[in-house]
Amino acid sequence: EVAAWFVANAPAPKRPDATATARERQLARLSVSGYLAARREGSVTCEEYVAALIKRVLHYSYLNAFMYMGSMPQQFEQILEQARTLDRKALEEGVEAIAPLYGLPVPAKGTMA
Repeated sequence: EVAAWFVANAPAPKRPDATATARERQLARLSVSGYLAARREGSVTCEEYVAALIKRVLHYSYLNAFMYMGSMPQQFEQILEQARTLDRKALEEGVEAIAPLYGLPVPAKGTMA
């Protein structure tokens, strides 16, 4: 019964973003440990990773995975600025200065508060 409801009511899956570059697709597929290793070795910046994830979130916005997209349109620029700040700190003080998460974005549900 529940499965039938989803078939009847769930939106059809959207096709992958045709504008995503190979690099953006690679970044979106990174596991947490993959991102942490790449950030520590310097093959990705916080800003590059966050920008790829934001682009993906916006492409799949119909899923309503993030509840404040409409009411907080500036949030993505704020997130990017935080990533830039972490990149500057890593450049000035060494990447271990931004440990243990190395700029990994961690979304939180609104019901966690």
